[in-house]
Amino acid sequence: MTMRRWASGISGDSSRARLRVVCWNIERGYEPRAIVDRLAALDADLYLLTELDRGNARTAGVDMFAELEAGLGMPGLFALEFEELPSLWRRIIPQGGPGGGVHGNAVFSRVATRRSQTVALPTSSRLRWQGETWIPELFEPRRGGRVAQLVELELDGRPLTAINLHLESWRSDFSHRSGQIERALAACPEGPKVLAGDLNPLGGLWASAWPWRRVPREVAQLRAWLAARGFTDPFTDRQATFRRFGLSGKLDWLACSPELEPLDWGLLPASPSDHACLWVDLAWCVESRERG
Repeated sequence: MTMRRWASGISGDSSRARLRVVCWNIERGYEPRAIVDRLAALDADLYLLTELDRGNARTAGVDMFAELEAGLGMPGLFALEFEELPSLWRRIIPQGGPGGGVHGNAVFSRVATRRSQTVALPTSSRLRWQGETWIPELFEPRRGGRVAQLVELELDGRPLTAINLHLESWRSDFSHRSGQIERALAACPEGPKVLAGDLNPLGGLWASAWPWRRVPREVAQLRAWLAARGFTDPFTDRQATFRRFGLSGKLDWLACSPELEPLDWGLLPASPSDHACLWVDLAWCVESRERG
């Protein structure tokens, strides 16, 4: 696929061919029609999505992957993370809602796909997702674990790897989450990359109880960590991507390696999900384009 041309951009350069990439945590899919409509309206080339339910009682048994594949009119790849286990606790305290289905992430692409893989990410020894410990695991028992979804694409005859992530939030800290990203990067081929997802920089082991004072510190750590590995995220640290109960923070990222340049970008409000929807128009940077 050749990069498409869009009408205008922040850069003022409307002549450069662009790849539009969208990143969104859709919050399981409580409002499937609104989610599909928002994504379709963005008319993107590549969608990197997290938190898709398939057959869960909490989302009325909807298969969000099938809904999106049909609504976007493009093929998708699903990466299973958890089987959501039914339990008495889920009915008493609906922290994770009723179970009964599966849950994971997905990539939808107009760009030709060379290959894809899922990579199991290191987990915290403190987590017992099958309900053997207290909050949150007791209230949302699961079977499975976090994975990185890696999709190798071909764009203008050149390779491009999309990395779709949903990092651990509970009982984890920056060293654990950066280790998860490191595992994903180690599995990638060399070359240009787009890294996106809900990276959950919540700031410490006990941050799940009251994280929000710690979020800015880990956001800064994460930005420096990604920059040291050549990644640029055009959104500022003050642009909150998550809002709930009056709290907010930058949890979601859409970053690219040095071969790519963000020309235009935007953030859509946190509805119908509790996360904002991020989009970026990317182009090959001039130096990289000349080398290619």
